[in-house]
Amino acid sequence: MHDYKTNFQNAMQFGMNKAKLEWWRILIMGFLGGVYIAIAFYGFVKVTSLFSVITDGALSIRPEGRIAAAAVFPVGILFVLFLGAAVFNGDNLAFLGCLKKESKFRSLLLRWSIVLFANFLGGLVMAYVFHWAAAWNENDLLVIKGIIEGKLYNARGGEWHQIFFSSIVSNIVIVGAIWSSMASKNAVGKILIVWLPIFLLAIAGFNHIPVNLSIYTIGLAEFPTVAASNYGSMWAAIFIYNTLLPTLIGNWISGALILPSLYYVLVNFRSSKNKYIAKFCSLEYIHDGNITNAFCEPGEELNAQAETEAQKAIENKPFIFSLYDKIKNRKRKK
Repeated sequence: MHDYKTNFQNAMQFGMNKAKLEWWRILIMGFLGGVYIAIAFYGFVKVTSLFSVITDGALSIRPEGRIAAAAVFPVGILFVLFLGAAVFNGDNLAFLGCLKKESKFRSLLLRWSIVLFANFLGGLVMAYVFHWAAAWNENDLLVIKGIIEGKLYNARGGEWHQIFFSSIVSNIVIVGAIWSSMASKNAVGKILIVWLPIFLLAIAGFNHIPVNLSIYTIGLAEFPTVAASNYGSMWAAIFIYNTLLPTLIGNWISGALILPSLYYVLVNFRSSKNKYIAKFCSLEYIHDGNITNAFCEPGEELNAQAETEAQKAIENKPFIFSLYDKIKNRKRKK
């Protein structure tokens, strides 16, 4: 099992790989990501529908239905991880490359825009595939209509900020799940690590931009059957501003800024005193010929960066090396 520092390096490599992908690869992987999330949402709706009860034209869902539906939804993220697709949320980790100055922020914005558009495109294609396949029954469409109305109400009646803060929590869960999965090298471990947080996300109903895009595209494909009451043909425009926009901003803030930045600071920054001690202690290893141990904290694994940092210590702080020799000679005299 990796500690958080080792797993941070895994996340850093994951993010930098994302930042280096060609635009057409991002487009294809993002399209596939949209397809997989749409399939997961299809399963979510189908299971929810099985536990639905219609009374006087109104749809109600039994409590166990929400649990069962939430248990199905993680399939989408698992497909993304194991089949090599991309969703906007996971690609937010590319910001780690920007923090390390390995990629430019402008380039990341372009890549995020491409993957977001590709997620939308994948969801749109699947929405019409479901429509042409007559994949939805009457209960399914009532469930979808209820979800759309609920999101519009939360955004307008419950105010815009509720969607926004829900989205911040959502991407902490999603990026946290993807990040945590890097600590495991076997498939079963990754499945368990991802499934539990995404199950939590689905049962809590937090807002996730690829899922909301799937809901939006299905609403477009099935209009006017699932048109939200009181909104008519305007529901699509209202949904963009009041649901998709705050979801996008909230997801980006937590997935690209909060988690990556906090862990970057936690792993990479030391106090000036600790830096001095680390450089001084590293010279003992250099002096004894064990240069790769330099700059390794207790319990840390050896890494290639240790040698580079130790060499810098000799070049930039020669007086420390002299001081080390003096101290060692005094000990010998005693």
